[in-house]
Amino acid sequence: ALFFFGYMLQSGRYMKEARSVYQRLIKEYPDSPYIPDAKVAFGDYYFEMAGTEPENFKDHLLNAAEEYKAVLQFPKSNVYTYAMYKMGWVYLNLSKHTDAFEVFFKVAELTKGDKKKEPLNRAAKKDLVRAYAEMGKADMAYKTFQRVDKKYAFDMLQILGDIYLEQGKAGA
Repeated sequence: ALFFFGYMLQSGRYMKEARSVYQRLIKEYPDSPYIPDAKVAFGDYYFEMAGTEPENFKDHLLNAAEEYKAVLQFPKSNVYTYAMYKMGWVYLNLSKHTDAFEVFFKVAELTKGDKKKEPLNRAAKKDLVRAYAEMGKADMAYKTFQRVDKKYAFDMLQILGDIYLEQGKAGA
C-alpha cells in the first residue's frame, strides 16, 4: 500500500511527499518486494535534478548512481534492466564513455528477444552508439555494432554518422 501511495503521489508530481512515503517503505519494510521500485524512484528523482540544478549536477548524478546500484542487488526485479540502463546514462553524463558503452551493451544483451522490453533494448542500442561516438574508432564501428545486433548494425552505423555530423566529426 505504501509503494502504491508513493507511486500515486509521484505520478501527480508531488515529489517531496512521494519521497517521504518511499523512505518510510524502505525503512519500515526492508524486505518489501517494492524496495527496488522505490530505489528507482529515488534514482530518477536525482537524475532529473541533475538536469535542473547545474550547480549540483555531479552530486545529483552520484546520488542517482547510488540508488540505481542498490537496485542492481535485485536481479529478479522488474526494474533491474531499467536501473542498469539509467546507470549507463549516469556514466554518459559523467563522461565515463567506456563504462556507459559496457552498460548499454549489457542491457541490450539482457533485453534481446523480450517483447516487453523491446523499447528498452532499442534505446540501449541507440545510446550505446552515443557512448561509442566518444570512445570508439570509426573504422571499427560496424564490426562492433554487429556484435550487439547483426540486423540493427547498419542502423547503428547511420546513427553514429548522424552523431559525428552533429559533433563536427564529418571526416571521422
